[in-house]
Amino acid sequence: MQGSGIVVCNHDGTWPEELPRCLRACVNPFQTTEHSLKPPKDVYQEGDELELQCELGFLSSSVEPLLCLRNGSWKSENLPVCLPATCQPPVENHLIVSGPNLYNSTIYFSCDLGFHLDGESSARCLIDGSWSAETPTCQPVDCGGPPTIDHGRVYVNSTSYLSHAVYHCTDGYHLHGGDTTSCTDNSTWMPEPPYCEAVQCRDVITVENGTVQMTGNLYLDELTLFCHQGYQVQGHSASSCSENGSWMPDVSDDVCFGNTELIINWYFP
Repeated sequence: MQGSGIVVCNHDGTWPEELPRCLRACVNPFQTTEHSLKPPKDVYQEGDELELQCELGFLSSSVEPLLCLRNGSWKSENLPVCLPATCQPPVENHLIVSGPNLYNSTIYFSCDLGFHLDGESSARCLIDGSWSAETPTCQPVDCGGPPTIDHGRVYVNSTSYLSHAVYHCTDGYHLHGGDTTSCTDNSTWMPEPPYCEAVQCRDVITVENGTVQMTGNLYLDELTLFCHQGYQVQGHSASSCSENGSWMPDVSDDVCFGNTELIINWYFP
């Protein structure tokens, strides 16, 4: 009803020009809308406005209020509904996002191989459509300079992911282990670098009728074969320890060969 429900007769026996009238009322249009909250009242008059209010975690599909018309209907092309509140999935170069983007859900961040995460590893979707943490970035993996080794050198042209470092030993040393290590996705060089071990030549067996004198058995050390009086070397009398761990020239088969004339002269001068 529009106007007062009580009308007083005028003194001239007439009724007031403006009499109350009955209007068609608008009823709550959201009674069956899922996840909607009950509005302040159930009946509305012409000109009243009504906004859809949703449960926590849901948002109205429209921010425009409904207008109650004289004919008891609501002015709206489509009634709004309550939709799950969501957050826009973050987008960043080389960033991998896993998990739902619904309200109060948590997503987790990781990076493509060759990149590492710079920032938070997770974020939660808030009711206003924002995330609880800033979107992280993915930075290229850099292992820094590879480990150095004693008595050796390392050659590398890059320190980024999957780069290789190659090791060589200085003269007199040989490599123990693989000669290559690589930059991995956790910013470390793997496997562990090799090490350089001093080259050693095997000891020479005792020579019958002679002696062997050595300055050592490391790289470039020398040995000399001396025969007893009356004998002479058959082969090489001197040799050096080479970088491959062998005596060069080879003296393993050298002997002191007896010279009969020398032996007789030695015994019978």
